[in-house]
Amino acid sequence: PAAAAASDDDGKVEPAAAAASDSDEAGEGDAKADGGSGASAAGASGGAGGGASGGASVANGSLGLGAIVNRGGGKARWKKVQRSKSIFVALHGLEQSAQHIRGWMYKKGTTGFKSWQKRYFVLRAGYLMFYKDKESYDEGAPPSQGIALVMGRFHITVESDEAFILTPKVMDGSEAIIVAEEEDYYFCEHAKVEKPKLPKKGRQWHFKAESKEARDVWIQRINEAKPPPKARRGSMLGLGGASFAKTIWKQ
Repeated sequence: PAAAAASDDDGKVEPAAAAASDSDEAGEGDAKADGGSGASAAGASGGAGGGASGGASVANGSLGLGAIVNRGGGKARWKKVQRSKSIFVALHGLEQSAQHIRGWMYKKGTTGFKSWQKRYFVLRAGYLMFYKDKESYDEGAPPSQGIALVMGRFHITVESDEAFILTPKVMDGSEAIIVAEEEDYYFCEHAKVEKPKLPKKGRQWHFKAESKEARDVWIQRINEAKPPPKARRGSMLGLGGASFAKTIWKQ
């Protein structure tokens, strides 16, 4: 298949002669400082500007990774996030970089008819997250259910040509972590407002890719994913009281 490269900040896919690795890994620590103080400062500035002029006001975060929009004193919301610039290769319907993979898969529900639900998945920094749609991810919203699955804590079982199962190695609930709060969703235009809740301990996750080739890519990248560092206080990253894990969904 022909490879294509995509820039993380605009989502466009353009032809490329060869795959390129992540270009933002050296500055990853800075990229994680997207939230916290930068967002609050942007909110304060945006609110003041909107109230004074009665028009639209935009205040950029300190790192330029996001903005809060206030229109005429109305409710503030997130503008589309500009994430750190990584180079992605499009292959088997997925976008991949050295440390990052994203694309569509199906997740089996646990209640009712247990139907397959199409979600946009992102694997980054040792966490697997999913979103109701790509627009939610693009604007920098928290993941669905406010949770991230912790890589390195699952066994993988192939179920069919497209499907596979993640089963926790230890049934103590450590395989998932809450990375958002309910109020984080109110700034988002596309994401559904949710009250984050950890899944049942020991839950099996049934996933189905859009092809056998895509399934094999997901399995390989999940197996290769390094377990994330233990969630720690964000003071090391200039985030005040925010945890490291909580900033992952803004990358």
